[in-house]
Amino acid sequence: MKGMSEPVFSIGVDYGTNAVRVLVVRCDTGEEIGAAVYDYKHGEKGILAGKGEMHLARQSPRDYIDGLNEALGKALAQADGAEAFSRERIVGIGVSATASTPVPVDREAVPLGVRDEFQEDLSAQAWLWKDHTSIAEAEEIVEVVKKKELPYLKFYSGLMSPEWFWPKALKFIRSAPEVVRKATAAWLELTDLVPAYLTGVSVADDVVRGICSAGFKGMYSEEWGGYPPKDFLKNFSEEVARLAGRSPVFKGPGESVGSLSDEMASRYGLSRKVQVSAGIIDAHSGALGSGVGERSLVSVMGTSSCNIGLIPYERYRGPIPGISGVIKDGVVPGMYAVESGQGAVGDIFAWFVERILGGRCSHEELTERARNMGPGETGLVALDWHNGNRNVLMDMELSGLIVGLRLDTTVEQIYRALIEATAFGLRTIIERKKEYGYEVENLIACGGIAKKNDLVCRIYADVLGVPVHVAGSSEACALGAAVCGAVAGGAFQSLSAAQEKMVPKARGSFEPNLGQRGIWDEVYGIYRDRYEHYSRGGGGGDIMKSLLALRDEAQA
Repeated sequence: MKGMSEPVFSIGVDYGTNAVRVLVVRCDTGEEIGAAVYDYKHGEKGILAGKGEMHLARQSPRDYIDGLNEALGKALAQADGAEAFSRERIVGIGVSATASTPVPVDREAVPLGVRDEFQEDLSAQAWLWKDHTSIAEAEEIVEVVKKKELPYLKFYSGLMSPEWFWPKALKFIRSAPEVVRKATAAWLELTDLVPAYLTGVSVADDVVRGICSAGFKGMYSEEWGGYPPKDFLKNFSEEVARLAGRSPVFKGPGESVGSLSDEMASRYGLSRKVQVSAGIIDAHSGALGSGVGERSLVSVMGTSSCNIGLIPYERYRGPIPGISGVIKDGVVPGMYAVESGQGAVGDIFAWFVERILGGRCSHEELTERARNMGPGETGLVALDWHNGNRNVLMDMELSGLIVGLRLDTTVEQIYRALIEATAFGLRTIIERKKEYGYEVENLIACGGIAKKNDLVCRIYADVLGVPVHVAGSSEACALGAAVCGAVAGGAFQSLSAAQEKMVPKARGSFEPNLGQRGIWDEVYGIYRDRYEHYSRGGGGGDIMKSLLALRDEAQA
């Protein structure tokens, strides 16, 4: 640690789907000395949904501000009792958040959703990562890129998700033109908005953009100097080009975007010299906080899953078809970061327990009842597409499926089949990566599911055929943000050096049962058969989309 004689500390702030978490960490040991959680107050579990609009998912930016202020105060108060701690010894703050979760802001970089005239307007709120109302806009952008033979989607397999930055911007402009005209000065990722708030930025065009979110969700590349050129964006709208900002500055995780504002420093008794790191996507931060390395894959298992791996420059073979993004320096300088994921994991389990069973059985009860079943014992195979397929099909209009239901099928068999389906989905992603030279020797699992459900980790180890290690910190995403804050604040010269000191060893490991490999391969083969049938190539996906269209028409 750069010659510092006294211990220093950093803060990690992590915005999840339903809550914000704040962690205070001692930099030389990784000891977590203060923690607090703030559950979002608006909507259902923090999510604002439109009546009859299944694809709409927004959040109140008021929850982001109130949550930060309350959780930060509580975490610092808890840390005050720790040995050697002083608020004056905090050197940096890092911020992670869901993405793409863009927020419309005014000229002063204030979110529109906190202004009185827009508090009830869903279009003026934050557009949560899992908002899928921009399917048509995503397809439109892909069509223009292909028609003009432009490079802007080459790192995303030539495809674009409605979850991403630009489709949402275009949908916002078209669905709320008056909001855009009257008040909107910029369209900011949550990962960029919060560091701007902490540093007191009061001009929207001055907000620094993080390479992580911009690269994975916003078509950023150093090859074309940042976001795609305005001439390209004007193919869709003059306004979308304007909302991109004049000439935004981009910085990577661990790089400082500025020092803490006087107001924030005074409010919490912190030094004005505290540095704030460029924002990072929550899952990518979780990878840092879990100890991601060259041949490991970190899976952040929550409502959805996001998997992060690293490839050194010298081993990089180019973009991987069907994988969400391969971004240079997207997480760690000197490495390409590879992102993949599934649109729903925990949300599938919650759908079954809460919506289908109405809460009559808990996750814990179903887990225990399913624990002793072996591979193939359920007689079921499911497709984990309840929120579309993020990878490797990148088709958000596909839907879930269960094959093999009979009158004697039990709820625990269905529950276990759903767990297995998510494991098969991850295996499909890993096998695609392997085709392009990316080897996975172990999986590091973090997030709420990894922490709470050992059966999921056991099934994943058996299905994938590699060890599964559970991240040592129960708040890996917040810890990763603290790692970024420590580097921005000068406690370490690199993210890898900070990881060595601040990231704890795995809290548990699950070795694969290789004796069951043959049976798992057989069940997985059935999964892949249904996967191919209902994907674009198999034609069955049209059935899923026709059913959704019929439902939407009937409900209109």
